Amino acid sequence: MEAVSFLANLYLQIGSYNKAIMFYESTLASFRKSDNSLGLLRSTTGIGIAQMNLTNYDTASMQFHKALKLAVERGHKTAQGLILNNLGRLHKRKGE
Repeated sequence: MEAVSFLANLYLQIGSYNKAIMFYESTLASFRKSDNSLGLLRSTTGIGIAQMNLTNYDTASMQFHKALKLAVERGHKTAQGLILNNLGRLHKRKGE
């Protein structure tokens, strides 16, 4: 899964958002099966960032809230802060 996650991050960085989403989504089942909460957080947040950059703001918000819920449940404080930052960026882009 590390190679697929790397590709997803790479596509996100170069602005190929639909490809990034495809690769992030392909990692979710494996991360759920192995109970890899950090992998789930990274992929879900990555999908949110890609959706935000595609101006799919409602979908991005849903992904960020899903990731935030998991981060709170698992006690990942750093992830909570990063996700809240992304939610702030989302609201700014929406002009809220």
